[in-house]
Amino acid sequence: MFIRPAWASPTPQETPPPPTAPAQMAVPQHPLAIEGKRVYSEFCASCHGTAGDGQGPAAKSLPNQPTAFSDPQVINTRSPRELFQTTKEGRMDKGMPPWGVRLDDVAIWGVTAYLFDLGLTQDVYDAGAQIYKDSCAVCHGESGKGDGPQAQGDMPDLSSWAAWVDISNDAWAQRVKQQDVHASVVKELDDDSLKKVMAYVRTLSYESTRAPLEGNGIISGTVEMMTKGEEANFEGLTVALFGLRGGEELALTLTTTVKADNTFRFEGLSTSHQMIYYLETEWEGVPYATDALVFLPGQTVITTTLQVAATTEEDPGIRAGRAHWFMDFDGETLTVGELIGIDNPGDRAYIGTPLPDRDGARAVIRWALPAGVMNLRLDGGKLGERFLLVNGELIDTLPLPPGRDVRRLLLQYQLPIEHNQAVLAHPVSLPIDLLTVFIADRGEHIEVPDNATEGESQDVNGVPFKMYTLTRVDKGETVTFRLTNLAAARKANPHEAPPSLVRQIGVGLSLLLGLLLLGSMVYLTRRRKPSEDETKEALRERREEILRLIAQLDIAFEAGEVDEATYREERDILMAEAVQLTRMLGDIPTELEGSSDTAPSADEDTTPEEQA
Repeated sequence: MFIRPAWASPTPQETPPPPTAPAQMAVPQHPLAIEGKRVYSEFCASCHGTAGDGQGPAAKSLPNQPTAFSDPQVINTRSPRELFQTTKEGRMDKGMPPWGVRLDDVAIWGVTAYLFDLGLTQDVYDAGAQIYKDSCAVCHGESGKGDGPQAQGDMPDLSSWAAWVDISNDAWAQRVKQQDVHASVVKELDDDSLKKVMAYVRTLSYESTRAPLEGNGIISGTVEMMTKGEEANFEGLTVALFGLRGGEELALTLTTTVKADNTFRFEGLSTSHQMIYYLETEWEGVPYATDALVFLPGQTVITTTLQVAATTEEDPGIRAGRAHWFMDFDGETLTVGELIGIDNPGDRAYIGTPLPDRDGARAVIRWALPAGVMNLRLDGGKLGERFLLVNGELIDTLPLPPGRDVRRLLLQYQLPIEHNQAVLAHPVSLPIDLLTVFIADRGEHIEVPDNATEGESQDVNGVPFKMYTLTRVDKGETVTFRLTNLAAARKANPHEAPPSLVRQIGVGLSLLLGLLLLGSMVYLTRRRKPSEDETKEALRERREEILRLIAQLDIAFEAGEVDEATYREERDILMAEAVQLTRMLGDIPTELEGSSDTAPSADEDTTPEEQA
């Protein structure tokens, strides 16, 4: 199954979509405001303002003041369908473009839901929630499904977005006031209280960013020793739980200690689809973490295992299970990106060997670099701390837990173009099970190793890339790719791009898209070195793509378009990548030092020799 993502839609310069008849609209049952928040921030905030007050930086250039959705008098008079249609079809007379040429309906419905959050302060939400609990839940039920203990007859489903898509909050409140069944409730509420409770009732029909993080969810587990023949008592060990709202915003940090039976438990957690959890601990100086933990629909308990290991100074045979290299060039340099997945096949955490004159630092992973490397960049930090550069080798000093693809290194550098050619002669310091190499195809001549197999070319962001694979590359080998006739190739196929563009040339984990790689992505510059802010922005864009896919997958599952087994598998993969990207961006201030498994950034203006 292929779900067309929002970012694959046409550009705003194309013909606006025809007006959408109400009967033609596919209305979701429960849109996600957190998805809408991301889309709003990217496409709407410049005019309507980050807070929805109509005071965005571009507002002054418009013929009319943008709508202030943060004003309750505005948002409470609009129905969801009206907001959707205006967003999709635009109001060119007001300077509002038709976003239906850029965004798909899933994204626009998410924005529509988020607009109601903008018009709802946390105080109003909390007050409305209390009124609903005291006066409404007894019949309508806690979640609005009409399953309260005193429910009678055919109760309306307040949790259905589609059921109330054509009515505004104010019109809904007036309807309630006129119904005899609500007479005893309404007479106890003034108009202000009624408005508050109706604003809250609206949030029952979508996943609101105002919703509390508390709930009836439980995450429990056991700390286990995975090293054979080793026993340990983990009583008193600290376990941290991190909760990310929508996979992006760190919304919750809790800690607990392990009991005498090596178990731990976190209660009162939100089971919302928006929340992604994971656990961390540290044992003998080595950080350990679980994969992403997500409550599926109807699930309230997650039981997991947090495995730790004894340490060893003996190399357990660490290797690169998968490595991806990406190459592109401009007139002066060849830019190379590398993504390396590291395996530790043993059952002990490898702490490495001592490095002379390095203040007790140990070499855990040694990754050789080609000669002549310039402008080395590592994701997330600088050389001289966790990462060192010694005698042409990049050294990671962080202990390596057991596991497959347990760590990913992400790096970028440049090599000189001399005499109209560029050569990547890459020494191999760890065995590589599978090496995949992508080279931008601009018409240059490419000389490849004899054991390289050419695969099907891939088009990424409009740039064709040739693909080559090598299997079982041994330690001590040198993998060489030679690119010649570069000047003619560049002249014939310039692929011009804005100077600030950081080009994404890797692809993600999503099986839904049916793309090539399993892994994260690498971002390369097209015209110049990206700044640190630009690199982070590229990672954020990729994270947003993944999160939109998650939202679309949720909707497809609820609609019965995806079976549960596929849904679980796909969602786990996407969630894991979303969490990994968030950690790469440094948006999770972990309490356990050194828990990130991604590489920091190096200074881009010095050579490796100067950085060492």
